[in-house]
Amino acid sequence: MFLKELTPSQKHSFLVLASELIKADKRLHPLEKEMFRMLREEMNLPKIPVIRKAELGSLKRVFRNKRALVILYVELVLLAYADGIYSKDEKKLIDKIGKAFGMQPATKAALEKWVKDLLIHRKKLMKFFK
Repeated sequence: MFLKELTPSQKHSFLVLASELIKADKRLHPLEKEMFRMLREEMNLPKIPVIRKAELGSLKRVFRNKRALVILYVELVLLAYADGIYSKDEKKLIDKIGKAFGMQPATKAALEKWVKDLLIHRKKLMKFFK
């Protein structure tokens, strides 16, 4: 949704974290794989970059402003819901990322609620296409 706004280094770092997220619950669901592909396309990254394990400390230098951090957080939560299940392992990783960036629990909860509301509205919208 907002990934085009990220810088090239933020986009790459996002993909690193997204790759870790879809592996967090030890199950790669086809919908997660498809969502990952769509995210790459949204960022105009046709090839998969070399994915290395994220070091959260170094990512603070990449995501310096609040807007980029909110985009990162929201897009990761959306990806976590790709298979319809926000697993405890996915939540644990997203919480860890939020904490590493100093996000307040109330902010994380509000962003997660926004994502849930968006998904509810998207589901309602899909009914009009039938």
